[in-house]
Amino acid sequence: MSEAVSGLPSFQEMVVNWVRNGGKRRCLIADQDDLYNAVMGSQHLGNFFKTILYYLISSSRAWQDQGHNFDPSDQRDDWTDITLPLYAARGDLILTDDKKLRNAVAMIEPSGVLRAGPATACCQEGRPVG
Repeated sequence: MSEAVSGLPSFQEMVVNWVRNGGKRRCLIADQDDLYNAVMGSQHLGNFFKTILYYLISSSRAWQDQGHNFDPSDQRDDWTDITLPLYAARGDLILTDDKKLRNAVAMIEPSGVLRAGPATACCQEGRPVG
């Protein structure tokens, strides 16, 4: 994942373009590289854009590990899943039964500082776990 984040100029352009709203939004950080680094350094925005990248690579079926690749489906609302890491802070557990989102979170935060798991990962016998 780190190779994809740092090695795709088109991803950097996409992030900067979204933040600047296609040039309609003025930013205090004028330099494109500095703006990209600031956005990706933000725990919330960085996780959000990394999750978008994970889903783009997955739906393009470009991961070497085929377990991360999947086809888009009109039966799922992937956009909701993609936005959840935007609101999660370090140490949070995103509750989801969606294995794609759990895979995405494990890839974007391999250290485990942000996790995703089923509701059973949160509570056992009515008590919080972890």
